[in-house]
Amino acid sequence: MRNNVRKKMRLLCLLFAMVLLAGVPAAAKDRKNQKAAAENVVKKEMVCKTNGTIYQWKNDSWRIKKKTIRTKKEFEKFQTVLKKKQEKGLRKMLKKQYAGTNFKKKSIVLVPRLFSPYMNYKYKGMVTKFDAKGKLVGEIQIERSGNMDKPGVSYPAIVKTYVVVVRVPKAQEAMIDYYQIAFQD
Repeated sequence: MRNNVRKKMRLLCLLFAMVLLAGVPAAAKDRKNQKAAAENVVKKEMVCKTNGTIYQWKNDSWRIKKKTIRTKKEFEKFQTVLKKKQEKGLRKMLKKQYAGTNFKKKSIVLVPRLFSPYMNYKYKGMVTKFDAKGKLVGEIQIERSGNMDKPGVSYPAIVKTYVVVVRVPKAQEAMIDYYQIAFQD
């Protein structure tokens, strides 16, 4: 029963799409100067040309969720929020490194994450991949280094909030469903 309903729904959707596409060239025949074009957006796995930084969050009284800044106005608004929350270091770093971002072509993505303060972290790049459910994942690659294997030395289990800031092209940012961090040792 369900399969028959699904087949009928697929046929209906296909018929509807054909009707819509059939109407485009007919309208273009009346106006010979206009061109009809169909644009297909295809999600694909690729290495994104991005640059990014990792910043240790200083103010533990509040934390941000994943944030995407797409316009200059949003960037300035986030700067005022950081000023009110007294997060001077992140505010200055964003202003210095990302104020000149061309928001017509790129977006800024902030991804908070808990890291150990005993390791050194370096941003390497970003790759898009599909997960098991078919969603496109922006995998931020971070190289970590640090010697925590010294014999006789124990390190307390402390984690601090870090913010990974990445400048992503708008074409890729629009297709990515979520971001995750992958470590390279």
